[in-house]
Amino acid sequence: MYCPARRRQRRGLWLLGLCCLAAVPASGARLAPLEGDGYFRFVCDVFSLAREDSLVDVVVAVAVGHREITFVDDAGLPRARVRATATLTAADGREVSAVVTERLAARNASEAASPTLQQIFNIVLREVPFRQGVLRLVVEDLHRKRPGLAYLGTDEMAFARATADWYAPPAREPFGLAVGDVVFLAHAPIRLWEHAGRGVSELDDGPWQYSNPLRRYGLEAEALQVYFNLEPPGRAADRVRAAARDLRLEIASDHLDFTLVDTVRLSQSVREALAAGRAAAVYWEMDASGLPPGRFRLGIAPLDTVGRGALVGFDVVWRVSQLARDPRDLLGEGRTVLSGEALRTFEAANQVERELQLAAFWKALDPSPEDAYNEVYAEYRRRVAYVELFLGGYDERGARDPRGAIYLLLGEPDSVREEHVPMNERDLEDARVQVYQRYGLERTGSMARGPDPQASFDNRVGLTPRDPIPLPYSYLADRNIRSRRTAADSWVFQLWRYNHAGTSLFPNTYSRQGGGMTFLFVDKTGLGDFVLDSSNAFMLGD
Repeated sequence: MYCPARRRQRRGLWLLGLCCLAAVPASGARLAPLEGDGYFRFVCDVFSLAREDSLVDVVVAVAVGHREITFVDDAGLPRARVRATATLTAADGREVSAVVTERLAARNASEAASPTLQQIFNIVLREVPFRQGVLRLVVEDLHRKRPGLAYLGTDEMAFARATADWYAPPAREPFGLAVGDVVFLAHAPIRLWEHAGRGVSELDDGPWQYSNPLRRYGLEAEALQVYFNLEPPGRAADRVRAAARDLRLEIASDHLDFTLVDTVRLSQSVREALAAGRAAAVYWEMDASGLPPGRFRLGIAPLDTVGRGALVGFDVVWRVSQLARDPRDLLGEGRTVLSGEALRTFEAANQVERELQLAAFWKALDPSPEDAYNEVYAEYRRRVAYVELFLGGYDERGARDPRGAIYLLLGEPDSVREEHVPMNERDLEDARVQVYQRYGLERTGSMARGPDPQASFDNRVGLTPRDPIPLPYSYLADRNIRSRRTAADSWVFQLWRYNHAGTSLFPNTYSRQGGGMTFLFVDKTGLGDFVLDSSNAFMLGD
């Protein structure tokens, strides 16, 4: 049960925890994974590992979806080949680079075409002599030539790249514990490692084969698992005191409606290593089923707020539809929001290029580009969900029902009049009058119209059969058109009325119209197949 007071209490707890974490300097870990794009997409996570000789080793974990890269048949098995080049550049021009070529395999063609499966591999930059610079990562698909006439006959391959600032803080803090970069894991034998008292992992061993650069839990991984190195204080006199402390771990949703606080109890082997001046490995996990879907932030810091903590983000997904976007849904979105040359470019593009075009479209409409939450796009997806459930469905054409098309463009109508089983044709005629006579009286009951329904109706709207040329988009023009159709006396109809111009999320035909708009939808089959019968606004496509 929702309780506002309880929500305020949770929010206060989250803010208190955030203040505690803010009191401890954060590590160099990224709040979110780094995304690369180009001819395809990938996601990567970056971890800095301090060495005893003051140098830094950097691990870049890369995840690329099966649909993003090209699989070819190799002795009956689908295989892909990618080449990844990672480069760190310091402000003074020094560079450290590493290149790996990976052969990626799928068990069958269905796996190779899966929209949810990923291939994960690591790139290691060893003995980096600086702690701040720019990271550049380029991933090439070695089975796909770079498209375009300019690249015919060349060896240039399709690629994707990402660039970001990189920073590795000092290994140790003078007086307190220092939490290293947080590594998200999936399906790792953490309990076995803890039981064995496993120490700091080497680059050629350890948790890297279980890394989860997507930082995504729920359907893909039932347990939220993290690993980090914990460094003792730089001052030897403070090590015994700091080793006796525990860590505070806090998980909070981005919308502040969920908070979880836990104390990470350090094992005896970890305390002994810290007291002796050695770094120690700390593993932590929890059942992800206790987390609702959404985006979360995880904070870890010493309980006494002395030292350095870490703040990172991750996602929880419980619906398969969120793991991979259906190409039909992508087409439907593009055909709903784009028009003209932009739509022609969209339909001629591949799926990745379509996603990039739509991402740029929604980014331009984001009212708060400084954060990761796009209110306009979130509202559009809410409308799509409503159309799928209540207004006829949504597919590669967009909304299947004209009611859904209007709902996507203008949002919730101000009023809806619905007749499930009209008494006769005059009820439907009365609804048609209200389309064109905004302030006309709504008459209910067949007896209100008098003995001559046609005469009463014409007097009410101020029109007579002798009007020579009906005005376009008028009731008389609409009636003349309908007089040539087959009449029905049991149609179901809905009359939607917008008092102003509705709520348009993006430019469209109706967003340029002022005043009130009314739409009459009629189900002529009795099976729920509505059509747009009449409107005082310009029709879609006019």
